[in-house]
Amino acid sequence: IEEADLDDVDRQIKLDWKHRLRSGRIRLIGRASQEESQQALRAGATAASFMTQLVGEKPGADYAWTIYVLDNQFDMNRFVGSYPGLDENQRRRARTLGSLWLPGKTRCGVWGPDQETRVDMSCKQVAVRFVDTQFGVKPKRGWLVDSLGLYINQNVVGTRISRHVTMTEYVKPGEVPLTQGLEDPDADWLAIAARVLGVLTDKDFARALGRNTNEMTPEDVVVGYALVAFLCEAAGPESLQFVLKQVGSGASSSVVALETWFKMPIAEIKLRLRAWLQDAPAAVPPAK
Repeated sequence: IEEADLDDVDRQIKLDWKHRLRSGRIRLIGRASQEESQQALRAGATAASFMTQLVGEKPGADYAWTIYVLDNQFDMNRFVGSYPGLDENQRRRARTLGSLWLPGKTRCGVWGPDQETRVDMSCKQVAVRFVDTQFGVKPKRGWLVDSLGLYINQNVVGTRISRHVTMTEYVKPGEVPLTQGLEDPDADWLAIAARVLGVLTDKDFARALGRNTNEMTPEDVVVGYALVAFLCEAAGPESLQFVLKQVGSGASSSVVALETWFKMPIAEIKLRLRAWLQDAPAAVPPAK
């Protein structure tokens, strides 16, 4: 980590920046503590390196990104109110979020409720931007964005905080959720996914892989997470790269891309995934 310079955009924002840091191509401009700023920068820079190793880089693409980290509501409002080029609708929407990529997609604002969440968001936002930059996979692309980002987060910072979920539709009110225990920081998501896959029909599984990010249930998220782990750790990173390329280019859906890669129907892929999960070693909680 080294000191970074402010640029014209940074100076137009009506905040007195405390920290200006850089690691590799990731720059962090912040108002949070020195410790948090360094943690968030390391998370973002490590996520970028992790993604490069996992899926490579697109020649000529811009991977030089800035993360703004703010630790209170006052600073967030000042930031959103003075960031250049935002219209009122964009400013209004930004205030409802904990983090977002700003117009131009090279600068990200992070202002979640606590330090652990903001570090988590800094990591995941870099992973999400990477798959968009590299493959054109947009943030709404469900498991290829949200679940992939959670998998990267768990490997880089040991948390899986930032996720989009709606209410479950797989159990009735009063029944024990299939994803019981998912909120536990040390939960074994692969074991939970194996339990979920034992209940989901083939049609449910295919539907989960086709949902937009904001439509995903907890079951969809954990199954997508398990599928990302399966592709990276069992089938090999090339399988993930193929699916990302097919979906990002619009050549096919996730289901068709998976069926093409594995040369088998989605029902058989589901069985292969569940069998792998049942043989997978128990997860070891990351060091705190």
